[in-house]
Formats: sequence, structure tokens, C-alpha cells
Amino acid sequence: MPSRAVQVGDQVRVPWGLDMVDGVVEDIYDSSHGPRMLIRVAIPGASEDGETITLPAAEVQLRDEAEDAPPGTWVTEAQYERRLGSALQRLLFSLPTDAEIRSNVRDASGQEVDFVVQSGNRKIFIEVKTGSRQKRVTADVVNRLRSLLKTQSGDSAGLLVTDRDLTGEAQRIIKESPRLHVVRWRGASDNHRLASELTSLLHEH
Repeated sequence: MPSRAVQVGDQVRVPWGLDMVDGVVEDIYDSSHGPRMLIRVAIPGASEDGETITLPAAEVQLRDEAEDAPPGTWVTEAQYERRLGSALQRLLFSLPTDAEIRSNVRDASGQEVDFVVQSGNRKIFIEVKTGSRQKRVTADVVNRLRSLLKTQSGDSAGLLVTDRDLTGEAQRIIKESPRLHVVRWRGASDNHRLASELTSLLHEH
């Protein structure tokens, strides 16, 4: 979390397509979906005044506290997965002492999952999803994870880790599936969310 609340006039970093770009907060207001911010961003090829975009407050990072990834550095699925793998390894100390993490695991049916975190008989299957041509995570992605869980014992759960919003249908499936969870992870600033979710899932029976 940022060290202080973002205020009007602050220099911030915000998502733009698959990039993160710099901007300035011009307005902050409440909406039915929570606080939102009006940000003026400088986009190459746009007018000198830049463009304004509106984003949920949760997606806005203070410029001084954002991870150093210059605009134009697109986050590919592989890069995002590697960063998440490194974060998971660093979080091991906060998980049960017998917890272990494996990557690119193939189950008995031949379906591959990005990561598996296991403590005793408890397994958490982690599916990773980041930017693609589709800006939001679709129901198909969630259903693949749900199908995988159907082939596993009851002492397992699924965790979707993404930096994207979910479609309405994908959200509905998550809500109706007690063994499925989702966490928003965009980098080190979200590690506390990831650790909290994993700890909760590993102790859930």
C-alpha cells in the first residue's frame, strides 16, 4: 500500500494498455464502485496536453513508490509469471514451515497449472493471467481452473492471480465456487495481498 493517500496534484503511475505510464492526479471522487481518480497522462503521439483517463483508486500508484518499469516495457505473460514466481519464493517464510512451491505442474489428466503451493495434503493450484488482447479475464480462464479442481481431492483450492479486471461472468463463477479465489497482483506492492490469500487458503479446510 502507498505510504500515504494519493492526493490531487500528485505524480503517479497508472496502467495504460500493457504499459505503466506517468501522470498527474487532477480529481478524486466517489462512485458507486468506490473512489476513482481523474489522471492526466502524457502519451507519445498524443497532444501536448496529454490525455485524461479515469481509474479506480486502487490502480493508481504514487510515482516515487511505483516499481521502476519505464513506459514501453510491455509485461508479457512470461515476464509476469517469472515475477510472480520470485514473489512466491520470497513469501515462503510467511507460509507454514512445510510449504513448498512448484511451477509448471502437469496433473494426471495432462492439464498444466502455473504454480502449486502445497502444505501437508493441502494444495493450492495457481493460475496466472496478465495482459493480452483481451483487457479483462474471461469466464473461460476461470472455468479451466474450476475444471482442474474437479479432478482433485476436496483438500485443494484454486487461486487466480491477475493484474486485470474480471468480466461479470468470470466474477459470478468465482462467487459461486467456494474453492476458487482471485487476487489482484501487480508487483511487490501487492505482496501483502498475495501472502494473506495464500495463508488463508492453506489453513482453510
